[in-house]
Formats: sequence, C-alpha cells, structure tokens
Amino acid sequence: MKRNTPSDEHWRALYNSAVEFAEIKPWEWMNDSKVFGVQNPQTGEIGYCCVLGELGEVMALVVYLGTEGLMNYLDMHSGKIVPGDQETLFIQNCLMASFEDRRDIEKEDVSVIKKLGLKFRGEKAWPLFRRYEPGYVPWYLDRDEALYLTVALQQARDICLRFGDSDSLLDPPKDGCYLVRVLETAGGSVVWEDKWLEPAHLKPNGRTESIVDEIRIQRIKGKALPAPAVWEADMFYLPSPVREGDKPFFPRVLMFADHHSGLLLDLHVTDFANSYSQIVERLLAFIENNAVIPAEIQTQSVELLQLIKSFASRLDIKTTITKKLPQIARAKNELIANMNRF
Repeated sequence: MKRNTPSDEHWRALYNSAVEFAEIKPWEWMNDSKVFGVQNPQTGEIGYCCVLGELGEVMALVVYLGTEGLMNYLDMHSGKIVPGDQETLFIQNCLMASFEDRRDIEKEDVSVIKKLGLKFRGEKAWPLFRRYEPGYVPWYLDRDEALYLTVALQQARDICLRFGDSDSLLDPPKDGCYLVRVLETAGGSVVWEDKWLEPAHLKPNGRTESIVDEIRIQRIKGKALPAPAVWEADMFYLPSPVREGDKPFFPRVLMFADHHSGLLLDLHVTDFANSYSQIVERLLAFIENNAVIPAEIQTQSVELLQLIKSFASRLDIKTTITKKLPQIARAKNELIANMNRF
C-alpha cells in the first residue's frame, strides 16, 4: 500500500461514510447521467460525482477528479469512449467507492476491516475504495484521497436525498454549469453550500509539448532524404501491468508502420511517466538512423498528433488524423495475441 497510508481514524470515517451512503440506496432513483460536484476542502479542486447502480450490476459513487476527469466522463457518456472497454481502465482519473461481494475484496482491504472491527454481510455489502489514475492499475487510497472521498460520500448523500425529493435539483441555470458543494465561511461558521459553477479551464500539462532543438532538425535535413512514404503511428497501453516502485502501471507502446507495405517499422515500450519524451525521441531517432523523412504520418490519437507536430512541420512532414490505421491494427492484435499465449 502507499506510504502515506490513512490512519485508523481516517479509515473508520471513510467506511462509516460509505455505509451511510449505501444505506439510502441512491441508485434506486439516480443514474450516471446526473452529475454534481464536491469541492476538495484541502486543494480547492472539484470532483465531479455520479452514482452507478441503476442496472444492479455495479453499485458505486465515482468522483472524477478535476476538469480532466470530467472530460473522461463526458467522453464515455457521449459514446466517444465505450464504457466497459479495456481502454477506459487506462485513462480514468477518479476515486471510486464501490460496494462489492466478499470474494472481490482483497486481503489488504480485509486487513483494514478486521482491524477496525467492522462486519459486512450479504451481496454488494462490502465497501471497496480505489484510486484510478491514467496509466496505472487501480490502487489503494493514500491519506489525502481517503479524506477527500469521505467528504465526497457525505456530500453526495446530501445531494442524492435532495434529488429524491426534487428531480429538478441538478437542472443547470445555463449549459455547462454543475451544482457543486463548496465549503464556505458564513457568520463565523464553516458550512457547505450549493453553487452553480462552470468547470475550470483544462490547463496544459506540458506532456504533449516537446522541444526539439533547431540544430538537430537541421542535422536531420542534411542527412535524411524525403520519401513518398506514408507512416501509420499509434500509442496504446498493453493490458499486462508491471510493477516498478510504488504501484503497478500499464506499459505504453509506440508503434509505427508503413501504410502501403504493412512493414512494422518500430515498436517501443515505455512507462507512462516518461512516455512523452521517449516517443518524440524514438521517432526522431528512427528518421535519423534510417536517413528517410516520410511524406506523411497518420494517427488516430490527437495526443500523439501534438507530439509529432513538435517536429513534423519543420521537416515538411504532413500530419493527418484518421479513423483507421489498418497496418497498426493488425500488428497490435498480433502483439497482444502473442502476449496472451504466455
């Protein structure tokens, strides 16, 4: 588990809040299209909450963290990302309190439950808390995450009960606003209040901003020759996690292939944290080592497109977003099939 582990007091508060939330069974009158916010009192960040359980399969409160987390939710809800796809596991940025059967509770969770002297019986009765972070295996909460999820469960319970009395509660006064529970100081007291707020602007994280020095660009131009080649390029996660350090992560793969011949040009595996700089370096190194500049690079990924653009226009390489990468799809399927044999 993480080094910054919640204390027994923090765990007890979290489990109590989860039990109180489950007792009202909000999934009986709410569905995952009803989204509301709870501000983190420590950081000011807003988590966007939705209730799962309308179909009786997964019962949970999901707290999507910040605007990035909200965008993940909206992509899934719109069908841009299909809920249940393995890809959703790799990109979600959220905290989740779910209610599981005993067989789904891991030994680390059981250890905490026993230490606290808690008892749970029956189907979907065991609280389970996890942090979903892009590129990583769902993992145990640290202290700050436990504190915030406790607050989110408490405020979500309040919202759900009020929504049960008035189903217009979450109807926004204008498009793009969300009802958010915010901790305010009023009359010398600290109280939770409702506010209608627009999500904060998504800040550039710098991950897709890579600087390629001009000397290197000129060196490539002097050595490599333009060619009529079209390359397909993609980056994706491998479904088999590896562990180095605190928690397991899903390796990320850069793959590019010749669109016309189907030849796999290169495949590079990296960890999530270093993948952006390594991907740019790998593409440039391939161009340098093979002394060829393709006419066009095609990709399905907007994220990868931004990385490629850091050098493509300076090398007169056309960049294109496309819905299909037939050569990459074939090679990717073969790679994953071979992995599954072991």
